[in-house]
Amino acid sequence: MRKPRRTLDWKEYENINKYASSEKRLKKFSTEGYLKVALIYPNSYKTLAGNLGFHRVFEVANSIPGVSCERFFYDKRFNRFYSLDSLRPLDEFKIWMFSISYELDFFNLMDILKKLRIPLLVHKRGERHPLIVIGGPLVTINPNLFVHIADIIYHGEAEVNLSHLLNKISESLHKEKEKLLKKVSELENISVPILNKMAHEEAIYRDVIHDPAGSVFLSKFGEFGDVFLIEVGRGCFRGCKFCTIGNLYGYFRPIRVESFIKKVEDTLSQIDNIRDFKMGLVAPAVNDHPKFDEILDYLERRNIRFSLSSLRVDKIDEKLLKGLLRSGQNMLTIAPETGSEKMREFLNKNISDEEIYDKVSMARKLGFKKIKLYLMIGLPEETKEDLELSAKMIDRISSMGFNEIVISVNPFVPKPGTPLENHKFLSIKELLEKQEVLKVKLKNVKVNFESLRESFIQYKLDHLDSRKSLKVIQVFDANGKQETFKLLKEMK
Repeated sequence: MRKPRRTLDWKEYENINKYASSEKRLKKFSTEGYLKVALIYPNSYKTLAGNLGFHRVFEVANSIPGVSCERFFYDKRFNRFYSLDSLRPLDEFKIWMFSISYELDFFNLMDILKKLRIPLLVHKRGERHPLIVIGGPLVTINPNLFVHIADIIYHGEAEVNLSHLLNKISESLHKEKEKLLKKVSELENISVPILNKMAHEEAIYRDVIHDPAGSVFLSKFGEFGDVFLIEVGRGCFRGCKFCTIGNLYGYFRPIRVESFIKKVEDTLSQIDNIRDFKMGLVAPAVNDHPKFDEILDYLERRNIRFSLSSLRVDKIDEKLLKGLLRSGQNMLTIAPETGSEKMREFLNKNISDEEIYDKVSMARKLGFKKIKLYLMIGLPEETKEDLELSAKMIDRISSMGFNEIVISVNPFVPKPGTPLENHKFLSIKELLEKQEVLKVKLKNVKVNFESLRESFIQYKLDHLDSRKSLKVIQVFDANGKQETFKLLKEMK
């Protein structure tokens, strides 16, 4: 390994070492495998540590004989990018595998390539350059973003074909790149754009019901602290019209209770002080699990504190709320999306106002002191009256006696592959007018509005075709992020 020489490189090295040394590794992997793979998360360490999908990709890759997969993350101050697992610099790796979840991380991905002098466009790279593999949720939303950058695009869930992909790469590593790419293009869920081979299906892991993903490392610097994350279900059956999960990421697969318990018990056997142990249950709607009561019984029996990634408000019950209170939580988080029943019906989120009020009132009576609500504005066919109904809902909840009410308001972003994909993203002017309606009505409530500019950029990136994505990459390469934002704003 090459040690850093410059002061800036040492600072970067020490920064990464701080995160690496903070971790408790629940699974230990060798860094001496024949095929050395860099798994890159183009966002902060905080976000990386809290992303259960990234944990699973790291685990799957390292379960393959002969493969050593090491983790990297993004910081705009970095220039060298050192591994969290061996502190080797990124340019010592021949396989660069990006896991990309969020639209704005597309720019971070390109920034990493630029800083290490890797041509952004695949047809400009040669044999000496690393092999660029890109996967993750954003690939499912819009693969067009990556067809000019990636040597290989992986579509879908890692458990299905990632081992086959890395084995094929390993077998052909010393061959010409074209021969290697022809070999991996045989896999159904793999796209190789430079060979004009595009996948027509996503890999869906059916056996996840027996094999839930769980954290493979814990860190106090993670988004949720040193909480052990474990999935209780994958996919969704609800079919909300605005949501990518139920429409793009596979059918509903609840984890078998016995598999969940085994995963937790295996983890507890590695924990020194179980009193400090806390779990985060992960699913699109955790309490949609058909046997969630059994999971709650187990957690109470073992006196395990827990939190939820998200929940379905109409399925909240006293048992769940008491379990959250026992776990030290006094804030309830729900996502009614809108205060208008008419709009919720339109979105196929069929929850009545009274169901919302009943569950929120139950939470307050049991002892919850804070509540957070997620709302959307700019929905198709939304009227001023619908916005005023959202304000009325918040006013009624405010009257229930919570010490703190936090409202998070997000603009509606039409996503490809959903029933609302062809609806427009409203202009910034229109969205500001809608924000103003809520501000006038909610003077005594804390309201956080998500950045309209960033939401607009998300929308543009989600809907770029191949030709426009090429132009975006070229402008970023030549002029940087701000000029690219200007281009996106001008694009029709």
